[in-house]
Amino acid sequence: MSQTQRNDFFYSYYLLTEINLSITNKSPLRVGAGKGNTIGEPDLPILRTPDRRAVIPGSTMKGVVRNNIARMLKIETENLSCVFGGEVKEENKGNKQSIHVGSSVIFSDFVTDKVIESTERAHIQINLQTGGVRNLFSVEYVPENNTFKGKIVGRNIPLPTLSGIVYITSFLLNSGIVRVGGFKSRGYGLVNLSIDSVEVSLPSKSFNYKTKITLSEKEEEVSVNAGEKELSVKEDKEYKFKVEGMNEDFLYKVKLNPGEFLNVGKAVSEGWMRR
Repeated sequence: MSQTQRNDFFYSYYLLTEINLSITNKSPLRVGAGKGNTIGEPDLPILRTPDRRAVIPGSTMKGVVRNNIARMLKIETENLSCVFGGEVKEENKGNKQSIHVGSSVIFSDFVTDKVIESTERAHIQINLQTGGVRNLFSVEYVPENNTFKGKIVGRNIPLPTLSGIVYITSFLLNSGIVRVGGFKSRGYGLVNLSIDSVEVSLPSKSFNYKTKITLSEKEEEVSVNAGEKELSVKEDKEYKFKVEGMNEDFLYKVKLNPGEFLNVGKAVSEGWMRR
């Protein structure tokens, strides 16, 4: 076992995790690009790449995850800054001072795997005082059963914590409790989230490090041990992840079983809910 390393957020990298995800919309979905301003364009177009694939921005997904983790665990969003970035209180010679830290969880944009043809619906606004109809407008949307591909990258966040965050997010989205994008009250934004792959990069097969990247904001010592069949990570308690493959290429790259990753996340999140 190596000597415990001190880690102030991202001064050094000890644990890098890449999770590739698929989001498939089960109802019309729209993430807007503002108001249309060209002839023939919908009043409210969707966000697209230059080659006309639809996009869910990483910032949108980060907001969905952060806000709903806070609601589910009854934590103020500002108290999640050690994980998602923001202002953090630090001790300095007996005095507390605020420092800004980056997010330990980075979200890529989620982009459809094919070009999305323009599909529109007409909507109206209701005058709440008179009950009258006003302002007919057209909305562009992504039709059902299109798949968006993207990824989450974790930096030094303990693997059990990250698995718990992903599990809660997938549970809330897949059960329809939480939706993505705009016009949710009109039936838009129902999606299914699935994990395609999980890969962890490590500096060595066995090491300890200290980190404040936790939901509790308290410094914890994390112990990591990688074997051919399982990856053991001890945070407040020990969790074991099933290994599907490992190779050494500058860093040790460990491929984890996505289903077992979610199973660990379920156990972690159940522990959080009992606190």
